[in-house]
Amino acid sequence: MIGKLLFRFARTGLLDAIVRFGFAHASGLLPVRRVCETRQVIAFRHPRPSWPRHILFVPKESIASLQAVRRNQVPLVRQLIQLALNIASRERLDQDGFALLVNGGAYQDVGQLHFHLASRLRESQYACPDPPLEAPIMETDSLAAYRHPRPQRATHIVMLPAGSASDKAYPGFDDTFVDAAIVVTQRLVARLDLELGGYTLLISAPPGQASWGPCFHLVAGAELA
Repeated sequence: MIGKLLFRFARTGLLDAIVRFGFAHASGLLPVRRVCETRQVIAFRHPRPSWPRHILFVPKESIASLQAVRRNQVPLVRQLIQLALNIASRERLDQDGFALLVNGGAYQDVGQLHFHLASRLRESQYACPDPPLEAPIMETDSLAAYRHPRPQRATHIVMLPAGSASDKAYPGFDDTFVDAAIVVTQRLVARLDLELGGYTLLISAPPGQASWGPCFHLVAGAELA
């Protein structure tokens, strides 16, 4: 009950700095149902879940949002993402399908960076596209970002490991790919001016598939029919 009341209060946005301070310096005192905890990340059952299985992953560092992540904090966010994927496997969420997502801009309702691990989603799954794809809109040595050929939102960008659009050699969510996805997302959000309207960065795993190619989806705007 206390956890639900604190979460409801945090969503007002009036105490964002206090929320960030709490996760950074007093995470051990939080009245939450922990799933796991490391020196840098705390994971717990959402006190007001939006999905049948709903776990929050929060860094133990004051980070307001994904756009606020500094270069030296990218490894922390990457470790959080990789931990969440490990927990999804441990809890066998792949049987029903799952999504790992982070909201930003107008979509973010608490002023501390946090990721949602959700299973048995009511929403449609976001599929990684098959090649061939059009020319990337942004790329690095380890990642290429494309307009999704079958968009499900008004803005729908998919990020794949470099080279995967042509040879399908998916290496997995390794360090260089995840780090690049965080940085490229920040650049795309700024370039496309997505902060005001809000955006979501997500990984979507289809149900019943133990093996699926790694990709990130950056989506915003209205659902497409």
